[in-house]
Amino acid sequence: MTLGLVLFVYGCKKAQSSIPVTEINVSPTEVTMKEGDAPIHLTVTILPEEAANITVTWQSSNTLVATVDDGTVTAVSEGTASITATAGGKTATCQITVLAGFKAVDMGLSVLWANMDLGAKEVGEYGSFYAWAEVEANKSNYDQETYKWGNYSNLSKYLPLSYNGRKDEKAFLDEEDDAAHTDLGGEWRIPTVDEASELFETRENDNYRWTTIEVNGHSCRKITYLVNGNSILLPFSGYKFRGGVQLVGSRHTSWTANNVVSSSSMHMAYIMNAFPQDVKAGAELEGITRRDRWVGCTIRPVKAPRRIPMCSMSFDTHDKAIAENTTFTPTVTIWPENADNKTLKWKSDDPEVASVDKNGVVTAHNSGYTSIWCSHGALQDILKIEVAPFGYGIYVKNELGWEKIYLVARIVNQPNFTGTPGQEPEGESNDGYLYFKLDESMMEQELYYRFVDGKGNSSAEFRKASYSKRIIFTTLK
Repeated sequence: MTLGLVLFVYGCKKAQSSIPVTEINVSPTEVTMKEGDAPIHLTVTILPEEAANITVTWQSSNTLVATVDDGTVTAVSEGTASITATAGGKTATCQITVLAGFKAVDMGLSVLWANMDLGAKEVGEYGSFYAWAEVEANKSNYDQETYKWGNYSNLSKYLPLSYNGRKDEKAFLDEEDDAAHTDLGGEWRIPTVDEASELFETRENDNYRWTTIEVNGHSCRKITYLVNGNSILLPFSGYKFRGGVQLVGSRHTSWTANNVVSSSSMHMAYIMNAFPQDVKAGAELEGITRRDRWVGCTIRPVKAPRRIPMCSMSFDTHDKAIAENTTFTPTVTIWPENADNKTLKWKSDDPEVASVDKNGVVTAHNSGYTSIWCSHGALQDILKIEVAPFGYGIYVKNELGWEKIYLVARIVNQPNFTGTPGQEPEGESNDGYLYFKLDESMMEQELYYRFVDGKGNSSAEFRKASYSKRIIFTTLK
């Protein structure tokens, strides 16, 4: 009897082992996840229930998008992947769509940029709106009366210069007033004005491409770093003023960490401004501009250690006269002195008159006027340059035995005098010119002059020589 029972059980098991799998199902069949979401577990049903080969194997079609381990799916990065379950020669799939979560993107710049605005749920979606230096989002009203730090006439914080009798020397956000840092923590923060400027300067770099695209129903500026293919989107969410949204769909505006250091503009802070095209919009250009602090703008966080930004820069003088073929280096005052990045950029409006190199050394070439620009991000200052000529308004005729230097000039409210270029003055005429010998006494006179060439031709414009003759005399004496 015992032997018969054993044979019966064995026979039953053998019979079951021959039942094939006829169907396998995975639930759910479609899943949408975000980068960083918690893993999900897929459920498998095998038919018939008494089928023998119930071992299930799993595979992902793209492990760069999603991975699977014994039915547990983990989102890796944005994209799509098919998760396949196999048992007894039958298969079933689940389609996985992974949306980009909030993350830092390497754009080849000095900081990592967030892939979406603070408060956005998906890439391309509009984020939350903040007044500058406030951490409360999406107020019902954005104007002076609701601003945390007071109105135009009564600001209580971020006053780097004296403003209506108050001053605290603060020109960039404290951590507790940085909404990106208070919300995200760690090294997340609002970008400084020079970091924001760096992003917009990528338009001039062959490593980047700027385009306008539609994402999730919103128009956005897309900036792509061609070296690694990474990109970020700046949605045209506009800004909020009082109870309404302005220019939605046609402008991206997000705050930087810098207040405007100007006695007349400390109620303003710098913003990033992006449009559908690289064009002027009204009175503003794409890039870094200013806006009243109480206006509601979005925030595009960056990830990097906290830095002390340069808040202001200025020349020690804004007018300078130099002689041809001479050089000098303008003095630029930077505030604060302990700024982490003190890099300056230089440009001359007319390099043929006077050029400037990357170190700020100005070289005078030909007589005339130009402006030297010094900038750091959105900060800039202008130095107006006059190059005084040799052989035009000034004559040195040592080859004729003269030890004299002459400036063609006109004395204000005095009788007219004249002289011949290259010769000592004598006689009078009605053109109002006289060749003055340059000496110390010349530096005390109020003179006007205009350039005269070797043929006696002169420019039409009179130019004040009060500072020019001083530098000329110093150069030649």
